[in-house]
Amino acid sequence: MAGKYAVETVFSAIDKMTAPIKKIESVTKKFGVTSSSISTMLKNGYSNAEKSLAAAGEKARSLIPNLTAAGAAFAVDGVKSAMSFEQELRGCLVSF
Repeated sequence: MAGKYAVETVFSAIDKMTAPIKKIESVTKKFGVTSSSISTMLKNGYSNAEKSLAAAGEKARSLIPNLTAAGAAFAVDGVKSAMSFEQELRGCLVSF
């Protein structure tokens, strides 16, 4: 009988743990896909996604000055509108 740390017990456990992986590999080999090709596809996909995000970040950074200028113009316009409203309100109050 095998003990807790007997060689047969360890190999049996390893076989039970790797059986699903071996089954998946045998099925994927039927379609001509190996684990290394899957790994390569995943790495390439990750790399492409990383490059796309970096490009989007650069585009967003280039828009920041334009958005800042538009926000400042909007704020100045808002201040001008508030000042003209106050002047008109004062004019109305003076006329009463």
